[in-house]
Amino acid sequence: MIGLNAKKLLFTTSSIVLLFLFAAGTLILSFINNPSSVSSLPVGEDSPFEPFVPKLDPVNVLLLGGDKVSGNTDTMMLVNFDPETTRVSILSIPRDTKVFIYGRQEKINAAYPLGVARKIGPRLAVDTVEKLLRVNIDYYAYLDLSVFREVVDILGGVKDFYIPVDLEYEDRTQNLYINLKKGYHDMDGEKAEMFMRFRKPNQYTKEILKYYDGSDLKRIEAQQRFIRELIRQKANLNYISKFNEVVSAILAKVETNVSLSE
Repeated sequence: MIGLNAKKLLFTTSSIVLLFLFAAGTLILSFINNPSSVSSLPVGEDSPFEPFVPKLDPVNVLLLGGDKVSGNTDTMMLVNFDPETTRVSILSIPRDTKVFIYGRQEKINAAYPLGVARKIGPRLAVDTVEKLLRVNIDYYAYLDLSVFREVVDILGGVKDFYIPVDLEYEDRTQNLYINLKKGYHDMDGEKAEMFMRFRKPNQYTKEILKYYDGSDLKRIEAQQRFIRELIRQKANLNYISKFNEVVSAILAKVETNVSLSE
């Protein structure tokens, strides 16, 4: 029984780590809500076990995803983890959200590069989100978007993922070229990154306006759909052998104040 719980813990941890990459929004981690190891104990105010059960407070983690070319964090998520219930809640923050930074109105995705320029790193992004949402943030993690592509490939991609409309976009300044056709695709890391980064087309049509209007909210909806499908296909013990490889890929490119022990 202990071995099985350990495997569940490892898989849950790897799934949470995957969320450092993109974003994607609420409700995509429902599979994490497994009973905790102490849930079967008669714990309560009158229980003899009560003094020995650790009381852990919920924590907030700011997850930032960006690329080194533009410097902006186009993916920003606030994750709340409750150790008592093992429940994870996620709030996606649209990248174009207007905030004040050093007295000037900026888009919130500029907080990270502005902090880097002032040699305080992610601290400025953390402070900005804390003021915006009026919460305390315990930890942060910044990941380069290229990690997402690597992790999807390590996990063998996503099979038979449906793309409802042709996606075509080109931005030479970011070396970004997206060309995905309508229909079912076996999504490797490269295709997955294209899909997750797509926000608007080179030219609008009536068909594409049904799914994308240029806003980040529509892209977040699409990202959530892909992440849900990724987790649905990979949320089983067949992929536990990939855990070390996934973690190694992430740790090579993560910037965080979370220690390994935490």
